[in-house]
Amino acid sequence: MTPSATTPVLPLLGASQKRQFELQGYCIVPDLFSAPQIQEIEDFFEAYKIGDGRVFDGGSSFQEIDPTQRQVRAMNPHRHSQQVQEWFLNPNVAAVLESLLEKPALGAQTMYYFKPPGAKGQGMHQDNFYLVAQPATCIAAWTAIDDADLDNGCLYVVPGSHRGDILCPSEKSKERWLNYGDSHIGHFPRDQKPVPVSVPRGATMFLAAT
Repeated sequence: MTPSATTPVLPLLGASQKRQFELQGYCIVPDLFSAPQIQEIEDFFEAYKIGDGRVFDGGSSFQEIDPTQRQVRAMNPHRHSQQVQEWFLNPNVAAVLESLLEKPALGAQTMYYFKPPGAKGQGMHQDNFYLVAQPATCIAAWTAIDDADLDNGCLYVVPGSHRGDILCPSEKSKERWLNYGDSHIGHFPRDQKPVPVSVPRGATMFLAAT
């Protein structure tokens, strides 16, 4: 999908943010969605999770998922809702992506992660191992719907790892590819240290997927 042609209304990506992305593989941009939009997104998905659709991991409903065993995420909700598709094609997000990619972005997928009490979170991984975008790379745009910090669960990144190779699971660790709360990478390099990154409600984190 291609983003909306609506002109962005904000001064979006600063030089320091772009430089951080180039060096470390991620940056955080606030206010690409308005506060009312963030509330609308939260309200929409609180209702979405109790609907009748089997639109979560593995074709499950929300009620069928044990959060201590499986990720609680809605898969590609833009396929089921025009409203989600509009959020997906947000022109402010698209403008930041175009600045980082130096070309217009194409949308590949959407997900909405719930963080119920007791959930373990997703393991360390590289998106382009799964998406296999060629010849260009892919960038994830992750928007926090609540404050994401060490207390309630935040993202971890390995700064600079986007400049290295895709790290594939080994033959012995293939069963870990989709494991919950574990690394998807068979032999995680010991010299690469994940660090936590707090993201406030409404801010969007852009992550290089390689």
